[in-house]
Amino acid sequence: METTLHILSKLFILLERTQGVTDMITLTHTNAERIPRGTRIPRLQEISFLPVTMLGVADGVGFEALRQRLVGHMIELRENSPTTGNTALFRTARSDPKRYVSNVSASLKELMLLGLVEKSTVPSSARAALNYTNTTFSASDKGRGWAKLLRSDLQKAYDQLLDMLWQAHPQFRMFLGELSDEPISVPILQWSDTPEPRTRGRYVSSLANSAAQCLEEESSGWTASASDILESVKGYLDDRYRDARSRGREEPYPKNRDFVSACEEAIVKFAFAKRGISLDYISHQILRRWTKVLGVANYSYHVPGRNALRLWCTARIAEVEGQILANRNVGHTMMQQAIEQLPSVYQEVRRQDPTGSLWVPIYRVRAGICWRLKTPEAVFDRALYEVLVGDTSDEIPFGINLDKIQYGNVPPSELPLRLSTKRGVQTFYAMSLVPKRREANR
Repeated sequence: METTLHILSKLFILLERTQGVTDMITLTHTNAERIPRGTRIPRLQEISFLPVTMLGVADGVGFEALRQRLVGHMIELRENSPTTGNTALFRTARSDPKRYVSNVSASLKELMLLGLVEKSTVPSSARAALNYTNTTFSASDKGRGWAKLLRSDLQKAYDQLLDMLWQAHPQFRMFLGELSDEPISVPILQWSDTPEPRTRGRYVSSLANSAAQCLEEESSGWTASASDILESVKGYLDDRYRDARSRGREEPYPKNRDFVSACEEAIVKFAFAKRGISLDYISHQILRRWTKVLGVANYSYHVPGRNALRLWCTARIAEVEGQILANRNVGHTMMQQAIEQLPSVYQEVRRQDPTGSLWVPIYRVRAGICWRLKTPEAVFDRALYEVLVGDTSDEIPFGINLDKIQYGNVPPSELPLRLSTKRGVQTFYAMSLVPKRREANR
């Protein structure tokens, strides 16, 4: 059976071939929609859990077999992650039926909500899962059709999933709808950027001031004064400290990095509230991961320029006869534009590097180009591949050098560049551009 990771990699190839959607009508959405009970964003970190679980249900396997399949999928994801690739934790989970039960239950609940699996009870705890070892679940007619589509036409299957999520989750609809209207940039601040002597109070004040300045100097999709940002962040922190004290904890953030993360949560929530979206930080994290895998939105902390979390739509979202369709910003023209942007973004990344090295992290160049063009990451990767192995290398005035050595750590949210070569799939972390020498006219 084809692995889910292989299926997902095929999806991104298919995204490059997506044809334009015709006869689109204007997309409308209402930010003030009430969120019906049971339709809030589930705590399902990976949208790819749904195809794995759906195919297992269609195959008629029991709960424990579903768990085993999901653990196997987690191992594949970790092996291809930009971090250590350490899978020991997941491999030990194979023999423990109480591990990762919540992931299976959350996936089944979501499939039931989407009408793909018939409603039934699922384990509410790891201990309860022991009583569900051989319990099977029934796919609905709609679910059997989707499982068949997953195996035959992955692009259409994921487009169907996009439509189902849009219809089922108002928060999904509002999040993606807002990004399709205008990208959102949320200024953040590192602890080390706080003036000495560094205190948490001074950090919050510095964050509010620097964020307000950033909002004034560049288009970020929302506006707010320093005093409003300060009040919002302090209010968020006060609520967290109050809740911690009620639980007998005097200090919920023992490390400064934990405190900085809490401040990011506060300002991200405030930014979306200014756009009319009530969204908690965890739901925001899940939604940005879902939409990235679906190929309709992207995000990065590493776009060259001011330190900020940037989120943007990578497709034109429209409604056609009651169905949501996505015309993704992919294809040959977008790849050409990515190559055209490469020199200027490369130089911008270099200017921000205090070492002045010719070698820069690939993920930062990729982030800069994808932000400028509002494209998925697959466009940049494919464009680079075409230049390196295709016939376009003679048409550009620079050469591209790649290096397998990491220049600093790759952030968990970013991927290195993986290219299929004659020696197999190779991973690259850094790049440099070299102007080509032109022969003098004779």
